[in-house]
Formats: sequence, C-alpha cells, structure tokens
Amino acid sequence: MEFHDHQGFSPAEKPSFPDAEFPLAPASVRDAYHSLWEQSSLTPQQLTAKEHELALTNTLIADFCDEYISAPVYSAAMLGPLADSLAYPESSLDAEQALRQYTNHPHESTESVSYVLGILADRPVIENFWHDTLTEMYHDQPDLLQHLQSSDSHMLSTETWQPHAHLVTPDRTLALLNTVNLESLLIQSVETLVRLSPENVTKDNLTLQEVYRAESFFGPLCEIIGFDGLAMALQSRANIVRSIYTGNEAKVQQAQHIIGERGNEKQVDEDVQSLFSAVFGDHIHEQVIKHTAPHGIIIGEGLCTSKNLRVVWRLKSVGSLARKLDQENIPGYIPMDILGATIIAHNEHEMAERLGRIIERSHNDDTVRLVPTAERTDAVHVKGTPDYIETVREALGFDSIESMRRFVDVKEVAPGEHRVCKVTLVHSQEGRPDLHAEIQLTTEADRIEARIGSAAHLLYKMAHSSEKVIDPSYLAAIRARKDKLDRGGMHLNPASAERAEELYRYLTAA
Repeated sequence: MEFHDHQGFSPAEKPSFPDAEFPLAPASVRDAYHSLWEQSSLTPQQLTAKEHELALTNTLIADFCDEYISAPVYSAAMLGPLADSLAYPESSLDAEQALRQYTNHPHESTESVSYVLGILADRPVIENFWHDTLTEMYHDQPDLLQHLQSSDSHMLSTETWQPHAHLVTPDRTLALLNTVNLESLLIQSVETLVRLSPENVTKDNLTLQEVYRAESFFGPLCEIIGFDGLAMALQSRANIVRSIYTGNEAKVQQAQHIIGERGNEKQVDEDVQSLFSAVFGDHIHEQVIKHTAPHGIIIGEGLCTSKNLRVVWRLKSVGSLARKLDQENIPGYIPMDILGATIIAHNEHEMAERLGRIIERSHNDDTVRLVPTAERTDAVHVKGTPDYIETVREALGFDSIESMRRFVDVKEVAPGEHRVCKVTLVHSQEGRPDLHAEIQLTTEADRIEARIGSAAHLLYKMAHSSEKVIDPSYLAAIRARKDKLDRGGMHLNPASAERAEELYRYLTAA
C-alpha cells in the first residue's frame, strides 16, 4: 500500500514548492512557503499553478526592471501574496506563520528583512489609494464603480467594456509616491500584467479591474518613470482584452498576423540591422529587453556613431496595433510605424543634418521607399516653431519654406508645443515581408519635454478626457523618483520604514 501524507498525495507527487520554480530564491523565501503550503489543502496542481504565477511575476520583473532594483525586491514580490493574506481572517494565521518564518530566518540580515517588510507594508496603502481614486473618478457612475470595487466575480456586458478608463492625475500619483516605494508600484504593475495574461482573463468584473489598473494608473506611471517596455506591455494587454470583449477579436488576430510575420526576436533584430545600415550607415544597436517570459515586447537602443546620437527603437505591440487597426478600419491597412525608431540629437542642427542624411541615403538605396502615412501626402514631416522649421529647411537645402512644402509636410506650432521631425518608409529584403517603419528625430530637450514637460503626451491625452490638465511639474517630480532607485541598495520611503517596523513588531510579538 502506497503511503500518503496528510495532504492526500504521495511523496512522489508532492509539489516542489518554490524549489523548482525559484532555483535562485533565498532559503528564507522557500522556507516561508514550505511553512504555508505544508498546511495547505490545495492539490498539487493548484500549488504548481501558484508557484508558476509567482515565478512568472519575478521573471517579468527581471525582464523589465532588473537594471534598477536590488535582489530583495524579488523576495518582496514572492512574499506579496502572503502579506495580502494577512487581511483575511481565514488565511491570516497561516500567513503570519509563514512571514514569521521569513522574518526570523538566520540567512536574512536585519537590513534586508526591514526593506522587504517595508515593501510588503506598502501593499494595503496602494490598495486603499486605488479604492479611493476609483471612488473619486466614478462616483457619478455607481454601476461601473460597483464593478470596479466588488471582489465577487460576475460577467459583464459588451457595453460595459467599451468606455476607456480615466487617467489618474499626476498630482494624485505623486502624493502616493510620497508615501510608498517605487519598487512596490513596479511589483504591482507586473502583477497586473500577469493577471492580464490570456490564461487568466475572463469577461468578468475582476478582469475589468485589472484593465482599469493598467490603463488608468500602472501603464501611465511606467511611461512617466521611463519603464517603457513595461508600459507597452500593460497597454498592449489591456487593449487586447478590450478588443476581444467588445467584439473586435478579428482586429487582434489581424495584428497578431502582422507582428507574427516579423518572426522571433533574432529575426526582428536582423531586420533592424538591415534597415539601420541602409538609412543610418554609421550605427550600432542592441535589444535591451530580455525575453525570458512571454510578453511580446521588443525594444532596442544604440548609437549613430559619427556624432554619438542615441537611437531607441521598438516593434509595435499586438495590442497597440489592434487598436490602430480598429480606429482606421481600412481593409489591408498596415500602419507605417510597425517599427518605430527615435534619434535623439544634442541640438537642432545635428537633428536636421541627420534628417537630411536619412533622406539622401533612402533615395540612393533600392531597398528603401519613402512612403507617407495614410493621413499625410508626404513621407517627411516637420512640426515645430518657425525658427525650428528654418533650421531644418537649411539642412535639407531648400531655398524657401514654400519650396520645402512641396516635398515635406510642414506644420508650424506655438512655442512650448511638441516639436519633432519624422520620416516614414518601407524597407524591402528578399525573403522577408516588407518592414513599415517610422523614424522620429528630436533633441534631448524636446524628448524630455514630450515626456514630462508642458508638451507631455500624457497631458495631451488628459486634455481629451474628463481629467483636468494640471501643472506638468508633477510629471517631472514623478520621473525624479526613478533616480532614487539604487540597484544593490535598500532605501525605504520614511513612511514605509515606519510601517516596516510596525509589521516587524506584529510578526515577532509573542
């Protein structure tokens, strides 16, 4: 007769706990989950699923954030569900025991424990913030508010899925950041991304809640801070879910086909190399987002080496493309920015010179065709103040603005508005599908202005929704929090440090 322990399965079937899913996890975390799951009535399959979700969260954190965070952040991410369980009577005792096992572990330093507990203690603060923010934004839509705050799952109509979420205003976001750690928000951003994985979503209110978190808060926050890959992933998954649940699944499938034609990361990298060699000539580049987990985001950066001009590029995400296809709704339409690249120059003269070089090389290369976007008649677009446009005119060799307008889409804007140059083109290679690309050229100052200044894209989006456009200095203050991230360091927000001490006392009380 085969022996079965108190959990109802044999030693051979007994789940591995975090040992297999987290081969690099510290013993303190593994032992905490051993303490919890040895008392669990969950089946081996359920425990394996929980292990996998925790492992996926940490893998995605590594993909998107590893350069900026210290190792204990991964422990905090793994222990997050235990901290959440403290709020529920039916699970609090087991969670306390597991966290106590971590807190008292001989392999953990006092500094590390305090740091992790501070991040864990941020979780209810963030949850209360989100609840209060929803109440403020949707107090006049009680049915929607009920869907967004209820913990009971119920299916939703297609109509409920159609309106897009309001943006959390930057002043509210900054107020939260003054009381919690940015690492805590990065962890929860990734947890939202995991919960929006295809295997986890249904047409119910719980999925809608995650979509609103991604659209309203975590996606814009990551965009402001500069975690562009994570922002893209959140927005993409939210767009995919909305498209499917509003009856536009065909657009998602079309987007998947267009992006799927580009192949894997290596093939995309080779396409970028070929395109940049044609239109830049002097360049080096690399992909900067790892792909140890499925997230569909491909981002790279490099240099135009003759002037050390920074280049950043990305492949359009499936969710972003699906939304664009739905907006245009043109049979056979493929946007020109399947590949989007930005050259960041030190000044306007360098930018204008590089624009001229790209145009010249494109005209002289048989693999490149300058093709305008659907809404423009010219493949070259210049938007800026009169002096900005004049600088570009001189670099391109036109004798007047009027002659320039015959070949270039020129748009004059007032001082303080967004300034940029763009070139749209199609790159052809034998045996490969044509690559539609948009190359933007900007200065470092204008790029910063476009992210956190008065011309910030976020403020532009807010101007077209119900939120009040406020002082852009809030964006700069939020962005500055990234500078305080210290890989290898463990520095808590003062309010978090106080909560960490309180949680420590609670867990170590007799």
